[in-house]
Amino acid sequence: HFMFYISVLTPTTDKKLAKEFNDQNLLMLKAALKSRPIEWVVEFVNNKGITLLLTRIQEGLKIFKMKKYLLLLIECLEIVFVTKYGLNYYICDSDPDDLAQHIQLLSIDQFSVRTIFLKILILVFKFSNEGYDRVVRAFNIRSYSSNGVDTKNYRLLSKSLTDKNSTKEYHCYALALINLFLTDSPTKEGCTKMRDIFEEADLRGTLDDIATPDEEVQLQINAAKRELDGIHMMFETPKLDEEIFNELQSAQTTEELLRKSPAQVHYNKLMRELMMFAK
Repeated sequence: HFMFYISVLTPTTDKKLAKEFNDQNLLMLKAALKSRPIEWVVEFVNNKGITLLLTRIQEGLKIFKMKKYLLLLIECLEIVFVTKYGLNYYICDSDPDDLAQHIQLLSIDQFSVRTIFLKILILVFKFSNEGYDRVVRAFNIRSYSSNGVDTKNYRLLSKSLTDKNSTKEYHCYALALINLFLTDSPTKEGCTKMRDIFEEADLRGTLDDIATPDEEVQLQINAAKRELDGIHMMFETPKLDEEIFNELQSAQTTEELLRKSPAQVHYNKLMRELMMFAK
């Protein structure tokens, strides 16, 4: 029953109940979220499932012994977010600063966790203007430059592309998010502001430093460079409509969820616009 997993995720001082929060039960939750009917996921969400997952992820960022659970927790959160109901609930009923409280996920040493967090940011960004506002708000939480523009987290995102431990998948999603910032802000002025932010964050220098033999990654690098130069390539990306979400409900494996997620649909469209299909 979904209430068992709500109990597992709920922080408690009871030592016996606290032991229920473990790898095995989180794996079972992940399997349930993937395989149960959408009604089960809806009940999980309605009983503060998203809030509890975010709370536990926050613990993983602050408490060393909780760090080992981060990957399973964020995998569960991603599965919830590739449902229309989960995303809509998050946008309408959760704390607008939730993402800001978790932006540290972009700097942890687990690139698998970072990659999934990027997918979640893309899902939220593309869901609605309110989602876009949340992502921007999450990035704008540190010290400001003399121009009143916060660049620390944007710089962190761009510099991570040159980390020796980053993967091709991470590069693809990080560059997809950067290109969304540069091309998909709700207004032309917003796109211009984002270009200025990434210029100040030295994205251009970072892109020049990336040595990659992968053509898909290079195409996204070239697209970002064109945007920085003001040569706009406004990508038409699919809406998160009922047809897509119906397909998501039929996904039985993590791989199918990835292939069918709106983030991956966006990425595929991005690659087609660049005359290259995503893998």
